[in-house]
Amino acid sequence: MKSQLTNILQEAFDKEIASSFSLFVGQTDKKNSDDLCLHLGCTSKNPLVQTNDYTLYDLASITKILGTTMAIAQAMIEKRFSLQTTPFIEWPNITIKNLLAHNAGFVAHKKFYDEPEIASLSFSEAKKYIYQKLFTESTSLTPTRLYCDLGFMLLGYLLESIYKSNLEEVFNRLFLEQGWAFKSFSSKKNSMYYPSVAPTGKCDIRKKNVQAQVHDLNCYYMGGLAGHAGLFGDILHVAQAARYFLSSYQNPQKPLQKVLHYFITNRLGFDHRTSNGSTKAFSRLAFGHFGFTGTSLWVDPNLCNKNGAFVVLLTNRVIKSNNQDGIFWLRNKIHTYVANSLT
Repeated sequence: MKSQLTNILQEAFDKEIASSFSLFVGQTDKKNSDDLCLHLGCTSKNPLVQTNDYTLYDLASITKILGTTMAIAQAMIEKRFSLQTTPFIEWPNITIKNLLAHNAGFVAHKKFYDEPEIASLSFSEAKKYIYQKLFTESTSLTPTRLYCDLGFMLLGYLLESIYKSNLEEVFNRLFLEQGWAFKSFSSKKNSMYYPSVAPTGKCDIRKKNVQAQVHDLNCYYMGGLAGHAGLFGDILHVAQAARYFLSSYQNPQKPLQKVLHYFITNRLGFDHRTSNGSTKAFSRLAFGHFGFTGTSLWVDPNLCNKNGAFVVLLTNRVIKSNNQDGIFWLRNKIHTYVANSLT
């Protein structure tokens, strides 16, 4: 398996799909000798810094499951609200469950950062401004799932409100309990150099490669961390989280794992495999999430004689292109090979 997956990553590097790649394939919900971790590429050319176990990636929408979904589950355990709570008077029929299930009817994405006023505001002012705009959005329940960022931005707002803390503090309390090391970078007007962080691409107002700054511009103007994006992490800690999710599905023991089991099986926060996407080789039980920057975390409880397996792929594909054809090819190639090998 190692040699074939190395060849796939090399082909992706040659195709210039990204400049940095980290891949972890884990088998069962316990660490074992069959776990595989691979790296290719570099985060800096001058000086040359090779990608390694500690390379941090902008995880983009994987933030939704690592941070927001986990924190919502914990808040439910603390009885701060339930899935049927309607937390916002602006939308009296929209429940927390609707927001997690992506059926609240919000549009997929909104360029709040394009508002002309926002560039002159401080980050704290811009965050308030974006929320003001968000709370004017009209919506109604939909019979089908319409994936969107806006609902998770609202869940981030809700978490900050009930805990009277910023999201970084809310998330870090959870991460400390799990032994996870994820972080966010506060937005700054000036560029910073972090050779341990895989750079992402030039976008809109930032005419240079972005390093140690979140790529998502709504999140950037909200200070660097929001309910839909903003976490950075290395391959080992994302793999640790994937294994925890597999364990929560297979054998939930603690209250948080039991809530996560319910979320996973009812597609709340987590995505499920599709028959025509890059997860089509997995079983119908597979669940996980993608990130726009070129990241993904997928768990299939049906692999390895139903002991389960997971695949974490971290890349910085947006440094090369926003066209998703390349990363779709790579995800599909890896997922199909792993699924066929471990079935």
